[in-house]
Amino acid sequence: MIQYHSRALTVLSSLTDEDRRRVIDAAAALEKEPREDWPKDRVVRIDDLKDFYLIRVDPSLRALVRAENGQRIELVDVVRKEAFQLFREQPQAAGVPQ
Repeated sequence: MIQYHSRALTVLSSLTDEDRRRVIDAAAALEKEPREDWPKDRVVRIDDLKDFYLIRVDPSLRALVRAENGQRIELVDVVRKEAFQLFREQPQAAGVPQ
C-alpha cells in the first residue's frame, strides 16, 4: 500500500481528479513489479538520493517516490515538468540555497 508524505497530499488535493488518479496509479504500479522491471523510460533513480525515483506520469506531471525495503512506496511530492527542470537547471532561480 502506498504511503503519502504530507507534501504529496497537499499537491494531490490541488490536482484535477484525472491528474490525481494518474499520479496514484503510476506510483501504485511500481509496487506490483520488482525494481529491476520498472519501465526505464518512465522511472529514473535520482542519483544523489538513495531510494528516490522520479516517475514520468504524463507529459507534464512528475512524481517523486521513495522505495524503501523492496517494494514499499512512499509518494513524496508531485511537480510539473517545468518546475522540476527549473530546479535542476537553475537551482538559485528556483529558490534553492547555495
